[in-house]
Amino acid sequence: MKAFPQNILKMALLRRRSRKGFSLVEVLLALAVLGLAILTIVGLLNAAFESVSQNLQTSQALNVYSRVDRAMQNISEFTDSSGSTKYPQTSLEKTQFEYVYDLVRSKTGQSWSDALFLVCYNRRLNPDDEQAPQLAMQIILADSEGDLPTKSDLDSLDFEGNVYLVRVFISPQLSGQRTTMDSNGEMLNTTYSVGGSLPASADTYALAYLPLTVEIYPYSVGASQQSESQIPILSQMLVVPR
Repeated sequence: MKAFPQNILKMALLRRRSRKGFSLVEVLLALAVLGLAILTIVGLLNAAFESVSQNLQTSQALNVYSRVDRAMQNISEFTDSSGSTKYPQTSLEKTQFEYVYDLVRSKTGQSWSDALFLVCYNRRLNPDDEQAPQLAMQIILADSEGDLPTKSDLDSLDFEGNVYLVRVFISPQLSGQRTTMDSNGEMLNTTYSVGGSLPASADTYALAYLPLTVEIYPYSVGASQQSESQIPILSQMLVVPR
């Protein structure tokens, strides 16, 4: 059998040795691919966490909306910033609808401050019990934007968790409706247009319902003023029956 020349054997050995490692270019390419993969995974995780956070916030906003809807049917559930009932049931002199009507009849929503302001929060009913907290959602009715509760107000009420600001105003869906009647109950031809006020008294309001727009925002506890550039978490119509 013929032997291989010595130089051919050396070349073969050199080739085999050269194949055992990776070049710097190959290493850099591998790191670049790995980095792109990690960035993609991180981006997907961030999107997933953001989606979960938005869904949770929307769910909480829906709970707030439901609570506001219930309070509009029972005006005695509104409190002031000290936690006292704003309209005690025993001292009501008008129907529930008339109280709501008087609160919102001139609130057109055409500017940030042109609305009824509510603050919705969870109140800790047993602040001394850390093991089994009991929470009740309550609503503060502010006389104006400047009357919104401060952090010290909420601290004194043992608030817990997120706090929400609610703006309520006449729904644009009322536009074009004949909303006024005379003292004899006769419907007048005048129609409501967006930005206008409703009749001065519920007695001359012609419809059997009052459509309102409810906008729910995160409430910046302790801020001197809420930003009107905020985007509402939820904006939905609420109908108050007569």
